[in-house]
Amino acid sequence: MQIVEDTGARETHVWKTGRAYWLPANPAGSGHKDVNIGDAPIEVMVVELETAS
Repeated sequence: MQIVEDTGARETHVWKTGRAYWLPANPAGSGHKDVNIGDAPIEVMVVELETAS
């Protein structure tokens, strides 16, 4: 999978089925898209952690 930032920066990640991975939070107001650059379908579950108020 490739993560493409609003700025055009790209990061390629090779993830294995059944494993959990951690990515740092994006800066507030920024955006990105996840692009499947492989030849097989992928499923990604995103969990966003927030501080209690």
